[in-house]
Amino acid sequence: MKNPLRPKWFLPLTLGLGAVGALLRLWQLTKGYDHKLLLLHEHPSNILLFILSGLTLAALFFCVRSIPKDASYRGLFPPSALSAIGSWVAGLGIGYTVFSNLDATGMLSNLCTVFGIAAALGLLIVGYCRLRGIRPNPLLHTLLTVYLTLQLVRSYQGWNSETQISMLFPPVMAMVFLMLSSYRLTELDALAGDLRAFVFFRYGALFFSWVCFWEESSVFFATMALWCTLSSCDLSYLDCKNPMNLPDNVRYCLDTLEGAGFDAFVVGGCVRDSLLGLEPQDYDMCTNASPQQIRKAFPKFQLVRSGEKHGTIGVVLDGTVYEITTFRTEGGYSDSRHPDWVQFVKDVRSDLARRDFTVNAMAYSPARGYVDPFGGQADLEEKILRTVGDPRERFTEDALRILRGVRFAARYDLTPHPETLEAMTALAPSMDTLSPERILAELSKLLLHVTAEDLIRYAPVITRVLPELTPCVDFDQKNPHHIYDVYTHTAHVVENTPKNLPLRWAALLHDTGKPETFILDETGCGHFYDHAAAGARLADTALQRLRASNALRERVVTLIRHHMELQTPEEKLLRRRLVQFGQEALRQLIALQKADRIGTGTTADDTDYAEIDRIIDALLAEDACLKVTDLAVSGNDLISLGFMPGPALGKTLEELLELVLDEQLPNEKQALLAAAKEKLV
Repeated sequence: MKNPLRPKWFLPLTLGLGAVGALLRLWQLTKGYDHKLLLLHEHPSNILLFILSGLTLAALFFCVRSIPKDASYRGLFPPSALSAIGSWVAGLGIGYTVFSNLDATGMLSNLCTVFGIAAALGLLIVGYCRLRGIRPNPLLHTLLTVYLTLQLVRSYQGWNSETQISMLFPPVMAMVFLMLSSYRLTELDALAGDLRAFVFFRYGALFFSWVCFWEESSVFFATMALWCTLSSCDLSYLDCKNPMNLPDNVRYCLDTLEGAGFDAFVVGGCVRDSLLGLEPQDYDMCTNASPQQIRKAFPKFQLVRSGEKHGTIGVVLDGTVYEITTFRTEGGYSDSRHPDWVQFVKDVRSDLARRDFTVNAMAYSPARGYVDPFGGQADLEEKILRTVGDPRERFTEDALRILRGVRFAARYDLTPHPETLEAMTALAPSMDTLSPERILAELSKLLLHVTAEDLIRYAPVITRVLPELTPCVDFDQKNPHHIYDVYTHTAHVVENTPKNLPLRWAALLHDTGKPETFILDETGCGHFYDHAAAGARLADTALQRLRASNALRERVVTLIRHHMELQTPEEKLLRRRLVQFGQEALRQLIALQKADRIGTGTTADDTDYAEIDRIIDALLAEDACLKVTDLAVSGNDLISLGFMPGPALGKTLEELLELVLDEQLPNEKQALLAAAKEKLV
């Protein structure tokens, strides 16, 4: 059966049950029972305490099943003031317990005193390590384990046959679980051991320490309870899905940094895509190692250090550069693009806090699992797009995040949180400062995944960076062949075109010329004469402004300029179109025209597109003559007839091609030479 409990519930669950047990014992005390008779088996409240303890241990055992079997510790105690305070409180509590029993005699007591002092000092050092993000030496927790073992033996060396085991049950269990928890922590500090066992004993110790609040050693158990509470391992690392399947070289980089004593994660988009079951395109890695320490961890490899001042070192493995960046936090964004300052930090959470959306603010380590401090996994499951923190602050830092948000929502079928969507719309004017190249890159990625609904929902954002579309929004076409306004029609055309970048750009801009060419006839019907030419001009202007490549711009302009020249399943016509556009552009043009018809939302298109495709395939299969070089004669053949090299020769070849395309001549050498002779005369 699937475990419905998550590690993040361990602490409140154990604290709650421990509080119930503590209240039960307090109730026993308030009833005035003699202490020696307090936990006699005959007392009915003891049964309740045993049942509660059994249920707690069973619940813990059930809970730890949700932890991956191969999960290891490797830094599950991130830098934290609370964690440090917990260790310091425990150290002071042990010190108090030791010094309050200095009058004890005997070898065992002396050993307990020595190791108690060492354990107290060790926990003070552990607190410092926790505060600074330094992994403690296993020896420190070994001292605590030895002390707890000796304390358990010394405290109960006077047991006799008359001692009721029920009277000793809570403190004995507390000591045993504290000892085993500390022993397991010693293993984990040494980067080994079973994390499941540690979690079971740690939270068991927390429960029984709470129950023992009113024991004779109440100070000791109180401080142990606070230690277990405040310095419990951060199980949010383990509240995760299945482990990521990392490429060998990425795994090697992470393992190398871990082996050198550092924390290392993949972060951002690769984690998001993996959780969604998609294949990540690239892997960003981050670590608490400084750039200098990253370099030292890879002494035998070629390194790329161009980004070192920003915390990034590239490691070359098998000819590929793998970038590793030090955890960092950032200052304000005065130019809405670059941070005013960058500061390296030791905690991955501080690094994740600077990122844009919760679904991108997750990290994964093979040693620790997922780090998800802002609920990115939950947002993915609920299909919500939410910023990390205040959306207005995030979008003000970098206005491109608005476009990125639209892209993520479209790509991963996410619905923006109302506050996020409101901020995206309100701050859309801030995108005016973005560079054209960045806008083009984001729009190009967006177009490959966008739907009509997306384009309509995010119209205020998209029209801000493509003002050529603004007049199309809510523009009533007043035409019986269209049920949508121009922009809504455009959105449906984009959705119905194949996911090809030039084709999607052409679909997005194909009707931008309609508003300026609109006329209304005497019947009240709207017409858009020559809107294809006007749209081609506007598209050319837009793509030049966005600094698109010449190849992309020219193809888009060509498709828009000719998108009203409908094709029919006629071999002669399609042969000419293949000559005019080439195979790729012609197929794109036909796809655009088909989507344009679908996007009207009215009558079905009766064009036989399947027949058009069949004829084109047949022409290509038969190696039809579509250009001068396909002719059965060459320029040398015409020179042999008496033609002089030059423009006249080229013109004659073009005329022969036209005769072949019109099917007035077969593409045969003798027939073409005979026709050429007539022209020579």
